[in-house]
Amino acid sequence: SSSSIFRQVNVVTGVFCTTAMESAAADKEIATMKQLKKKNAQLQDLRNAFEEIVDAESNTVNIADFEKAMLSDKFRHFLESMSISTEDISTLFTIMDSDQSGLIDLEEFVQGCLQLHGPAKSLQLAKMSFENKITRQAMKSMATSLVEVQRQLDRMSRKAVPLRKRRSQLSQEFCSI
Repeated sequence: SSSSIFRQVNVVTGVFCTTAMESAAADKEIATMKQLKKKNAQLQDLRNAFEEIVDAESNTVNIADFEKAMLSDKFRHFLESMSISTEDISTLFTIMDSDQSGLIDLEEFVQGCLQLHGPAKSLQLAKMSFENKITRQAMKSMATSLVEVQRQLDRMSRKAVPLRKRRSQLSQEFCSI
């Protein structure tokens, strides 16, 4: 009968949909695990790269060590493979030196590379735009304050000229006594 066929089609459709949903969930789990494995491998690669350039005694890298490391094709190409520009070594070092100590430790190196890795992200661009806006506002406020200070200095200078003349006259009068 047609209702029996309809029930069988519904059961087959239900089994198909359940299987498809389970497969999609498994695919998400697999993708997540692959992403996690890739991230862990990347972190290990960063640790290995740092170990090649670090000063064994201090476990840090100074600017001279960093510049020397950039002479190595292997290190330079490693950073470039992560889409990190190696053209301006000093700026790159400064960005990675988050505590501004003049030294980069493993954590700063890894975090700096991860931050600089690949194209700029929308949140980073928005943050920079916001910081630029705040900086422009502060500079505008400072410029306004400087103009006001200049006006006050000009007024004080104009008042000082008659006082200097009067002091000069008194000095001349005193000397003539």
